[in-house]
Amino acid sequence: GMVTKMQGWYKMVAIRPDGRERVVADWFPNLITNVGLDSLGAYSFGGAIQTCQVGTGNTPPAPTDTSLQALKATANPNYNSGQARGKSITGVAPDYIVYHTYNIIHRFLAGAAAGNLSEVGVRQTAALPLYSRALILDSAGNPTTITILADEVLDVHYQHRMYYDVYDH
Repeated sequence: GMVTKMQGWYKMVAIRPDGRERVVADWFPNLITNVGLDSLGAYSFGGAIQTCQVGTGNTPPAPTDTSLQALKATANPNYNSGQARGKSITGVAPDYIVYHTYNIIHRFLAGAAAGNLSEVGVRQTAALPLYSRALILDSAGNPTTITILADEVLDVHYQHRMYYDVYDH
């Protein structure tokens, strides 16, 4: 039969006024909430992840989460450049894995996300429950706090991956 698995990944990049970028959190996985999983029947990946929020909470994510623990800022809703759909196929038939990706970049204008951040999430709109919530993780996979300076723009990259295992078990 066909098995479908989903993953979400975040990457966070601070951009200096002169355009220099610093990766404050490299790609790390996240939890897709119960509400997020339920919502996939109602609208597309892109629709589900239109709004990004960051916060200062440090409670581990749970499938029942519907909001950030301590909201600090919501991304500029008019900036979601870098939206792209892709498809990759790896391996050899009949047990190859197919996965589709949907990528989006959310921008927090300079000053909006300034300070210390420890959690991040995406949702359809600021009024609806979270699709995904994550603690920001370091390269070893441990929760960490990042600091965004007052003059830095924060770009949060979110990639949604859906894997299709088409091997006939």
